[in-house]
Amino acid sequence: SIYDFLNALEFLKCYLPGKKREGMTNLTAKTLRVRCWYCCRKLQALKHEKVLWPDNLPLDTIWIMTVDGTHVAINEPLHPEYSQDKKHYSHKKNRAGWVYEVGISLFTSNLIWMNGPHKAGANDKTIFALPGGLKEVLNQERVKAIGDKFYNGHPNEVSTFNAQDSAEVKGFKCHALKHHERFNGLLKQFAILDGRYRHRGPENFAVCFEAVAVICQYRLELECPLYDI
Repeated sequence: SIYDFLNALEFLKCYLPGKKREGMTNLTAKTLRVRCWYCCRKLQALKHEKVLWPDNLPLDTIWIMTVDGTHVAINEPLHPEYSQDKKHYSHKKNRAGWVYEVGISLFTSNLIWMNGPHKAGANDKTIFALPGGLKEVLNQERVKAIGDKFYNGHPNEVSTFNAQDSAEVKGFKCHALKHHERFNGLLKQFAILDGRYRHRGPENFAVCFEAVAVICQYRLELECPLYDI
């Protein structure tokens, strides 16, 4: 129902503890949790309609998108031997986390790529080069992305800042990456991605991140489009 859908949006936007949310509704904690996750999974499923790789690109296209990793802090996961798992350590959050690789179109300002979740200890360049990942897709399409210095080492697939860039090219890359950060800002308007994610498991995190990404895609189309580069 629309009531359950709004409860799911409230869950993603505010991410309140279960006891506080139960007091705001006439539902039991279990019923509220089941219905909320059901609606979040329905939102996640819309990614197949809203997050699409562009077709019919001009033949002279070189740069198609910007790419960056988005980190979200989590509770320290259990490790069989140590008190902390270094593979989960996020240098951006200074604690354990998950990371999603996100790509934003330079032409339409839409989200066209998501890859995750990955343990935050994996750097952007490692995730980019994973089998079946964005590096392979860009190679197949014969186009490039624009990224920050963490993507150095893949010059055929990602353009980063370098000393040979003209002033115009440097300015374009700078605007493109700021353009990407604005989308990251939309994601972080949802407390479930801005604070510390409390639930366990990559599957549940994927549901929440991708549901929020779909909502942000709708916002780009209907409410607050990114500025033109």
